[in-house]
Amino acid sequence: MLEQTDFTITWTTDDVSAVDEVYLEYSPDGGESWVPIDGTGSDGTVNNTGSYEWSVPESNVYTDTSRLRLTATDAAGRTTEATSDAFTVQALPNPATALSAQ
Repeated sequence: MLEQTDFTITWTTDDVSAVDEVYLEYSPDGGESWVPIDGTGSDGTVNNTGSYEWSVPESNVYTDTSRLRLTATDAAGRTTEATSDAFTVQALPNPATALSAQ
C-alpha cells in the first residue's frame, strides 16, 4: 500500500443482543498502539455495517507491520475484535525535480 492512497474498508457486525458501539482503528506498529481512523463519528464510532473510504496515512518510515482493527461491543458489554493481517505501507516515490542530459 502506498501512503495517501485510498482504499475501501467494509464490515458487517451482528449480535443477538444488539451491537452498541463499533470502532475502526489503524495501527502503524503491529498493534502496539491504535489510532481512530479519521472521518469516523465524533465519538469515534462507525455504523454497525458499512464502508469507509480510507486514505493510508503519511509516514516517514517504511513499515510492514500496519494493521486495521474493528472493535464491536454489544448491549450486554461483551467486546469482539477483528484485526487485519499485517500489511506494508511505503512512501510514494519522490518526484523528479531536475533532469540533466549530455
